[in-house]
Amino acid sequence: MQYGKAAVPDISGNGELDISIEAFAYKQSLEEDMRSADVVIGHAGAGTILEALDARKKMVVVINDNLMHNHQAELAMKMQERKHLVACTCSTLLDTLRGLPDKQFEPYTQQNAAVVGHIADVVQDAKADALKAEAGETRPSMLVCLVGVV
Repeated sequence: MQYGKAAVPDISGNGELDISIEAFAYKQSLEEDMRSADVVIGHAGAGTILEALDARKKMVVVINDNLMHNHQAELAMKMQERKHLVACTCSTLLDTLRGLPDKQFEPYTQQNAAVVGHIADVVQDAKADALKAEAGETRPSMLVCLVGVV
């Protein structure tokens, strides 16, 4: 569990789930951790999603439903529709993990990568525009995404 600048989390008891948890502030790369994991649980950032799916791992994405203009949620829901991952919120995470063995996942392929990579770039650009607008630097651009894989 990467906790960043937050307080070190108490991971001493993980309840009914038989899982191993390691906590750390930051690592240069999570690639090795992802490769050794059975399931990756992460936030809905495009980089996190793509890294886990490229590693061919089952992915549970936890959406922060407190965010306004939540482009991460849009990406997560689109990827869930395609059965590449399972999306949930903090309040539904435990139930999501309980139901994970029954979920069927579709492999993520390079054909999907180009489309999702483009979406991620557009979302990041829109996010940067929104931050500039909040700082009074410029008007935000309008974000319109059409997603389709043929």
